[in-house]
Amino acid sequence: MSIIEATSSFLATSEGITVIVGITGIAITGIISYFEKKRFETTQSFEEKKYRTTILMRVIQQLNNIKHREARKVLYEEFPKSSSYEILGISENISIDELKKIASDLVRGDLNEIGTLSHHGLIDDYIFIEEFYWVILRIWNIVEPSILDRRKKGPSDYMKNFEELKEKAKLYVKKHGLKEPSPYKITGSPIRMD
Repeated sequence: MSIIEATSSFLATSEGITVIVGITGIAITGIISYFEKKRFETTQSFEEKKYRTTILMRVIQQLNNIKHREARKVLYEEFPKSSSYEILGISENISIDELKKIASDLVRGDLNEIGTLSHHGLIDDYIFIEEFYWVILRIWNIVEPSILDRRKKGPSDYMKNFEELKEKAKLYVKKHGLKEPSPYKITGSPIRMD
């Protein structure tokens, strides 16, 4: 009896049919598992993108918030306008230096928090840096001396996520042949950190 005849006669028996059904079941289970895994990966990828996009939108809203924008203007200008006090909700009785310190605290704190999100991969760095590299670099140039001074007193990693974000912005500028904002001369007293 040849192998083909032996296989045919075995498959004609009830044991043979059981083997065929078992193999078919295993094959179907494998196919279903494969497609379920693909569907899960696609859903997971979509949910991750949706989550990162939501965080990115909130970050952009924060940076476009009127108080944050006004705080940046205070840092950019030698003599902030009197409306800056009102927009930031601060008494006009404080000095320009104190106003600049408050604005610096607000802006660099927000950028360090955004840097933390970036460090942990929770926002799309490329989109964020493409849109805000200029702000990141310009603010860093203004507040860097006060950050370095604070690091001397401890902790040495103060604002490390903001600095990491600045480095990513610098790489973006270099990669795309863009011009970095030039360091701005800060007039008046340096921004105090205490």
